[in-house]
Formats: sequence, C-alpha cells, structure tokens
Amino acid sequence: MNQAIYPLGDARSIAVARFSGLAPAFTVLISMVGRMPWKNPQVFVEAGKRYRWDWLKGLGAVLLVKPGCELGGLLADIEKEYPSQLDVIDVELRAGWLINWASPGRIVSTRWPQAFVDDWLGNNALHSELAEIKAQAATEAKRKANEAAIEAAFEVEAVWS
Repeated sequence: MNQAIYPLGDARSIAVARFSGLAPAFTVLISMVGRMPWKNPQVFVEAGKRYRWDWLKGLGAVLLVKPGCELGGLLADIEKEYPSQLDVIDVELRAGWLINWASPGRIVSTRWPQAFVDDWLGNNALHSELAEIKAQAATEAKRKANEAAIEAAFEVEAVWS
C-alpha cells in the first residue's frame, strides 16, 4: 500500500472519483506557486516532499513553477505513475515544456511555443469565448433535435389518422 501522502488541494477527491470511474474534465494543475484563478482541479506541493501520484494515472497534468523552485525527484515521481501528459510552466519566465521522459537526475523535454504559454497564462478570454460558443451551439443543436422529433411525431400521427 502506498504510504506517501496526497498533495494538498483536490488530489484526494480526484482519487475518490477515479475509484468510481470518473475523471476531471480539465487538466490537473500541480502548483508550487499557489492557487491559480482557473477552473482546473489544483493540487499544491512543496519542494523536497514525497507525494502519492497513483491517482494521476492517465490524466493530463501541468506543473506550475517559478524560478528557484527545487523539483528534486518530483517529475520522476509523477512520471512513474503514467500521466497521459506532463508539462511544466514557469509562470514568471513565461516558458513551458512538455516532459518527454523524467528520471532522477535526467529530464528530456520539448520547449513549448510561446503562443502555448501565452494561451495558458493569458486572461483565458479565448477559452471563455470558445466555451460560450460551444454551449450556444449545443443548446441550438438540442433545440433543433427536439423540433425534428416533434415534427416526426406529427408525421407519424398524420399517417395513422
């Protein structure tokens, strides 16, 4: 049994939900810089501490850091549990990396294009607008489907009448 502790924040509730076959709708944020103003589930870690990461298997995660954050074996510990994707964003330097492989003392990564970082760290206006458009489209599609179903029901009644 894993004796390591869950990180503070949403980790334990995500683990409980995973036992029921559920998963978060958004990428999990693993923060060394405090709470971020986003809808994502967030967990909070401290340098040098060991945490339980089995609940992260198959989920996307972004580690938020700033200059001076000591990662130690954190990336390797997370990577051992096979998240679907692991990224790191330095919120002060405005730089990001996709972690391709991590082990103690060795990290292989790919630098994010600046536009990706700006998108993550921006005001989320683009994401908010896209979410609003998506919700409007879903509402309109549901309305049209209901209209089509009612129309089909009337056609069936006309045939049988």
